[in-house]
Amino acid sequence: MAQLNEKKSQLESAKAQLAASKDNIKEQELALSKAKIQGQMQIDNATKQLNNAFLTLNDNYKKYEANKAEFDKQINDAKAKIASSEEKLKDLKKPTWYVLDRKSNIGYVEYGDEADRIKALGNVFPTIFFLVAALVSLTSMTRMVEEQRTQMGILKALGYGRFAIMFKFVVYSSVATILGGFAGLLLGFNILPRIIFNAYGMMYTLPPVITEFNLYYAAIGIFAALVSTTVVAALVSFNDLKEVPASLMRLKAPMAGKRVLLENIRFIWSRLDFMQKVTARNIFRYKRRFLMTVIGIGGCTALLLTGFGIRDSINIIVDKQFNEIFRYQMITTFKSDASKTDLKELSATINNDKNIKESIMLSQSSVDVTRGKVKKSAFLVVTGDKEKFKDFIVLRSRTTGDKIPLTDDGVVVTEKFANMLGVMSGDYIYLNTGDGRKAKAKVIGIAENYLQHYIYMSSSLYEKLFDKKIASNEILSKIADSSSTKEDELSQRILKSKAVMTVNFISSVKKTFQDVVNNLLSVVLVLIVSAGTLAFVVLYNLTNINITERIRELATMKVLGFYDEEVSLYVMRENFILTIIGILLGFVMGVFLHRYLMSTVEVDILMFGRNIEPMSFLYSALITMGFSILVSIVVHFQLKKVDMVQSLKSPEID
Repeated sequence: MAQLNEKKSQLESAKAQLAASKDNIKEQELALSKAKIQGQMQIDNATKQLNNAFLTLNDNYKKYEANKAEFDKQINDAKAKIASSEEKLKDLKKPTWYVLDRKSNIGYVEYGDEADRIKALGNVFPTIFFLVAALVSLTSMTRMVEEQRTQMGILKALGYGRFAIMFKFVVYSSVATILGGFAGLLLGFNILPRIIFNAYGMMYTLPPVITEFNLYYAAIGIFAALVSTTVVAALVSFNDLKEVPASLMRLKAPMAGKRVLLENIRFIWSRLDFMQKVTARNIFRYKRRFLMTVIGIGGCTALLLTGFGIRDSINIIVDKQFNEIFRYQMITTFKSDASKTDLKELSATINNDKNIKESIMLSQSSVDVTRGKVKKSAFLVVTGDKEKFKDFIVLRSRTTGDKIPLTDDGVVVTEKFANMLGVMSGDYIYLNTGDGRKAKAKVIGIAENYLQHYIYMSSSLYEKLFDKKIASNEILSKIADSSSTKEDELSQRILKSKAVMTVNFISSVKKTFQDVVNNLLSVVLVLIVSAGTLAFVVLYNLTNINITERIRELATMKVLGFYDEEVSLYVMRENFILTIIGILLGFVMGVFLHRYLMSTVEVDILMFGRNIEPMSFLYSALITMGFSILVSIVVHFQLKKVDMVQSLKSPEID
């Protein structure tokens, strides 16, 4: 029984396992069924993707086949360009390196040129100023010694030696000169340089000015001033001390009147009244005062005329260069590698613009010019339309004003450049272009020009000389409206062209150059004011000396019944005549000084005008006469205060 129960138990367990296995089989069959379904779906999706990939592959292959021909063409074209470029590379020369220092900076060079111009003025004007000032000092010191004759006689009678007496005047003149010299050094080394520096500071970006005390110039100035005063005082006093004390203590006898040359011209002398004859004799009786006044006034007038002349010579450049010689207002430079299509488009844009009246195409390039051992650079301007060219650039002689025709027989050279080369009409020059081509050209004319250097040539002559066709690189245009707004709009329209490299307007060039002119004019103004002030000092000093020397004569005239106005007119008439003579002498001196300065101040690329306007002569004369009248007014009140009794007394010892 026990075994039977055990077996039943095992049977029941086996049945349970069998049932579990059947359930497991059913679950596995269900899982298998689901896996089959999912697998089929994946297969279907993969099949679909594969079909899409085949479709895409077919489409891309078709595109590949379609673009392959164009791609092959582009590759072939690129290979051809590479081959062509390689051939060009073989023809290229070895490049040249240029190391540029600060002198290559245009701002630095321009400021250096400005400094050179001021230096040229500084080499001339101070010399003339000093000579006139020395003349005044010499007269003043001579008069000072003459006024001390009585004291010199007393000192000599008391036993003082010549050198002891003379030492008094030497010390006085030396102290006055040194004190005045230091005041002048303060003005010269600090104030005037700052005025000039600030004038140029408006155009350039500059650091603060550093005023340096130049011992060399200070020593020269003080030494020259000492020579003009101390040495003169020593010589005059030493000469007077040769006389005996009794002679020194008496008034020096006035100069005796003499017949003058004018008396021999009877038809003039007979028409003069008494006072006019006295004036003529007085002028020639005091020859030293005559020379001092005439030379002093002449020097001041020459400085004034030179100052105004510099203004005229500078002002004339802007007007003549950019209005009379250059008749165009715009320059369009186009690229050297511009295509014909782009150039046609540019020409159409310029020709169709309403603000452009007419244009001309030409070539401008830099060229080296040699004449003997002289070698200079200039701009070579070549035109193919010689008749139309006359409307844009005027070629004429500065001296005669005659027009210079541009022909195929030779070139026209600008005046300053011709002077630098030393050539005249009929001479030959050698031209060397940048590509190594050289040619010998005949100069057929010298044209007026003030800025830069130019050589003008026809295209026919260029092709004949250089065996090469000319290629234009710029267009000159005349515009109707030169206002800044219209120029900006025109520039923007033209710059849209692919062929354009730069667009420049003459108005901007004029403005830049006018700024330079204005800066130099501010310096000229300082010179004019200084010269005018010096003229006043000269007149006032010499007039005072004249009155002091003739105080007894003038007092006698007042005793005899002459009115104050008549006494003043008696003195002033001489001053006016001497002033007029000095002005005429100053005109002659000023013309030569102006010409010298104009040739000295110029830089290589610039030529100033050579003429002085008639109004400048008038202004110089009026300023000098104005100071003469001012001195006359001041002196008139001094003459009114002359004490007749005191002036006619015998000299007393102070």
